[in-house]
Amino acid sequence: MSKYGKLGLAALTAVVLASSAFQGRAAEPGATATPSELRSVSVDRDGNGRPVVTLVGSGPMAYTTLELENPQRLVIDLKETVSRLDRNQVSVDQRGVLRVRAGQFRRSPAPVSRVVVDLDGPVTYRIETEGSDVKIAFGPTSGPSPAAIASSDSSA
Repeated sequence: MSKYGKLGLAALTAVVLASSAFQGRAAEPGATATPSELRSVSVDRDGNGRPVVTLVGSGPMAYTTLELENPQRLVIDLKETVSRLDRNQVSVDQRGVLRVRAGQFRRSPAPVSRVVVDLDGPVTYRIETEGSDVKIAFGPTSGPSPAAIASSDSSA
């Protein structure tokens, strides 16, 4: 085989090996994780009547938040999450929270579900995760956590 034939064969082998290494890496757990599903949005009230929004997922849901004005709203983007909601809007009309809207914001390159909480003005809130759920409690930050609120409401 000629010198150029050997170089061509070596280059082809390198391309094939690099390609199989890349495919192997994509198959590793976590490299192409299956997206979580946003399965439901519900609103409960804590012992003081303050709204607590619960986002139920099929697995852990990473999120980012954004506060917008005119009109006032809290936006929560759930990364790597596909919306599987039966109902896209929940009315609240309590303690500054008007309604909660949710749906699929983006499908690719990575899915993002978006939850928008419409507010009638600035409202304090805190967000906590509990397993595969995300809980948003509105109102003053003193008192029990959103997780404690939801578990006490469900035991009643």
